[in-house]
Amino acid sequence: MSIVGIFLSLWYLVEIKFSAIISLINILFLAHILYQERIDKDILIATLFALVLTSYYAYTYSSANYFIGTINLFPLLGWTAGLVFTLQIYRLFKKRSQRFAMYAIVITYLVVLFSIEFLGFYLLNIQLASNYPSLLGIGIIHGPIGMKAFYLTAGPLYVLVTEFILGKKKI
Repeated sequence: MSIVGIFLSLWYLVEIKFSAIISLINILFLAHILYQERIDKDILIATLFALVLTSYYAYTYSSANYFIGTINLFPLLGWTAGLVFTLQIYRLFKKRSQRFAMYAIVITYLVVLFSIEFLGFYLLNIQLASNYPSLLGIGIIHGPIGMKAFYLTAGPLYVLVTEFILGKKKI
């Protein structure tokens, strides 16, 4: 049985968000081990972005929640890993063309974000314990208008900020 098979088996034995938290920690740690200084700053900036959202907006799910203080670990780690992944994809696109990379990352970011939101909500039953309407009535991104705006802009904004801070791009 492969390691992937073991992780998938564990997802059914343990609550899904707990399994995701453990998996995301492992993925971020593996990225740190493999790429060290090249990715550590990206992870730090992504964590700060995620902390802005998760400390401002209190995520409480209808199923189990895992907190450190008032910060829910599932969205904190999900946002951190997602933003780091977004930046790595952007850097792959950037090798072709700067302009192409920005268009490609916005489209890729939104497609992946909407797909993850859809799968999490409908397939994995990961739902907030709130009555906020979804974005455009399509069943994803349930939250106040400010949170929806953050969701839609966080990926591209993170790419711009990280590239600017690390001196790899002039804005």
